[in-house]
Amino acid sequence: MILHPYVKYRLGMRIKKFIASMLALFMSVSILGGCNTSSKEELQITNVEMYSKEVRDYLLAEDDYEQIMALQSADIYDKQITSISWKKQKNADAYVVVLSTNADMQDKMEYTVDGAETEYTFHALIPDAKYYVKLLAYDEGGKLLHQTKTQSFTTQGDFCQRIVNVDGVSNVRDIGGYSAQGNSKVQYGLIYRGARLNAITETGIATFTQELNIKTELDVRYGTDGGKVVDMEGVTYKQLGMWAYNSILPDTCQPKTNGLFDERTIEGIKGVFETIAEPENLPVYIHCTAGADRTGTICYLINGVLGVAYEDLVQDFELTSFSEQGRRWRSSVYKWEFESEGVMQNDEKNFIAFGQMHSLMTQWYAQNGETLQQAIENYLTSVCGVSMQTIEAVRENLLV
Repeated sequence: MILHPYVKYRLGMRIKKFIASMLALFMSVSILGGCNTSSKEELQITNVEMYSKEVRDYLLAEDDYEQIMALQSADIYDKQITSISWKKQKNADAYVVVLSTNADMQDKMEYTVDGAETEYTFHALIPDAKYYVKLLAYDEGGKLLHQTKTQSFTTQGDFCQRIVNVDGVSNVRDIGGYSAQGNSKVQYGLIYRGARLNAITETGIATFTQELNIKTELDVRYGTDGGKVVDMEGVTYKQLGMWAYNSILPDTCQPKTNGLFDERTIEGIKGVFETIAEPENLPVYIHCTAGADRTGTICYLINGVLGVAYEDLVQDFELTSFSEQGRRWRSSVYKWEFESEGVMQNDEKNFIAFGQMHSLMTQWYAQNGETLQQAIENYLTSVCGVSMQTIEAVRENLLV
């Protein structure tokens, strides 16, 4: 019997999801030592897999067809979903959730929750990490009513992508976690990407300054559509404008249909690399308006020059499709395949050409079979004037 491609896709995804769910269940029972599943435990910890089903479908996809199917069903799922719950404590006016990566709770984070609530969702957990958590209950006068025992849980290690919840900001994620040059990895917690901060709340600001410890806000828009909109204590604002995709490449590299090169862009790119080459500027939050096109372009260059594989660069770019910022695909699609031209959209609303930018990068800057990492290095030094000293400093800062 010959199955329709869609039926084959759904059947394959169901099998993969079943296996993934069994792994997640194993993690929540075996890896946690049963500490959060016993009825005797006061805190119930759920969704340690961190991602929505839809995002997991995309990350599990093994070929273009499966990725396209997952992307077409994308909606707003750019949130972490790991949470804890508890039974309401009598006379409790407020709860404090205490979280740490150390059993002695020395590097703890504290989150205050209203006394009417009995659940809290974490928003900045790192994949494949062990955490310790406990709950404190206080009455209206601030007297400690109850304290739970410390419990532990381990987040999923199937995927490295770290989506971050920042109240009032969309499309936020850490670009760390990916395998890079040699046996190194890109460190978590140093480069964050996302959308503009116009609607960030006080809770979101606290996440930026107290939990993510952001030191620099890098706005890669020009003054006409950018500009500082919020003051955050300890955060330096820098505007380093640039355009996206083919606009970073000289006209001699362009297809005849484009010719988008903007001289100002290379100054912005150079400024970004010089900023992240200085350890005192890290961690940084890079954004444009949607955190998709200009931000996606600069993150392609950063992780690319660190040696991250193109397949991982694509996933980081396309995860925007699961946010309110809308679809961002490497290319348009024809007959369940990504078209080789590498342009998803080219109209008066937007120009989205991640795949074409990548193809031109390797075509013009990879000499004699050089890797993508070498091609981006050649581009940065020859076009943008980024020194090798700066590139090596970036690698020193971001790789582990």
